[in-house]
Amino acid sequence: MPELARLARTELAAAVRLARWAGTGPVMAGPTNILPDTTVQEAAAALELTPGQIRTAWDRARLTGLIELHGGAARPGWRLRAWDSDDTAVLRGWVA
Repeated sequence: MPELARLARTELAAAVRLARWAGTGPVMAGPTNILPDTTVQEAAAALELTPGQIRTAWDRARLTGLIELHGGAARPGWRLRAWDSDDTAVLRGWVA
């Protein structure tokens, strides 16, 4: 299982970085839970990723529980808090 967890962590690395970035300040999603273009550009510059990579990471972070939305505001999800210490949480997120 450690090898699978390592693979999952690699596949979701950008989503984890984005979730951690979103946890540093208020990040608001649009009405359909999509990041506004200005936020995508800010995240891309901060994380040195392309806007396309940010959009993909956003979708993965939301689907895996790395980010939770409350009233449109993104917060680190429970899975992000368990990310470094719980291989099972990582694998469940990857499957999601």
